[in-house]
Amino acid sequence: MNNVFSREAKNFRVGEDGSSTIESLFWIPVFAFFLVLILDVSFILFGKAQALRYIQDGNRALSVGAFTDPDEAALFMQKSISHYAPSAEVKTVILDGMIISTVMSMPATDVMIVGSLPLFDKIIIKVRADHFLEQ
Repeated sequence: MNNVFSREAKNFRVGEDGSSTIESLFWIPVFAFFLVLILDVSFILFGKAQALRYIQDGNRALSVGAFTDPDEAALFMQKSISHYAPSAEVKTVILDGMIISTVMSMPATDVMIVGSLPLFDKIIIKVRADHFLEQ
């Protein structure tokens, strides 16, 4: 009986069965964290690109006279981005009577897909575009 126990103890001590399972338990959460991080950062960049597109469209429309005042254009831009970033704020002004300048700011958490990482909770994305006013 003692001989069987010592043989089993030796096999347990030197055996490598299950070692890949233990390594997987350590590495899978790391890979999942990086996957979520890459996903959130890519959606932040996508949201920033969408915001820039809406700002440029609104500035262009104000430039050619489709909107009568900057507040109307800012409201259009805010409604356009609201399905991506509901908390977005837009401010449009006309500088020196010839340059339309728009700044949109939105929290990064509005455009993130997962949003489970607290790394981006306090980040505010600001997008600015200027356009010449057509006369």
